[in-house]
Amino acid sequence: MLCSDGGATSGAKMTPLFQDEQRDQLIIDLMATGFPIEMVYKVILDDYVARIEVGMDESVAFLTTGATERENIITLCSVGSDVASNVCKESN
Repeated sequence: MLCSDGGATSGAKMTPLFQDEQRDQLIIDLMATGFPIEMVYKVILDDYVARIEVGMDESVAFLTTGATERENIITLCSVGSDVASNVCKESN
């Protein structure tokens, strides 16, 4: 049986999306924070804390102003979108 931290089972952006189609979903892509991808393979706690803090700061900015500093770090997946692959594919 496969055992994973979620990366292999939750879509290309590691975004496990709700499948119930009941509401819009905000997707926060912590991989879009500008930190090096190599940190995925080498755990340094301070780097992870810094990445999470960036995600939290961007979330507050998005919720209070509707915009973020970094492009595509937060996106809206509208209800009715195809989320079966855990990647939001907007319906036309």
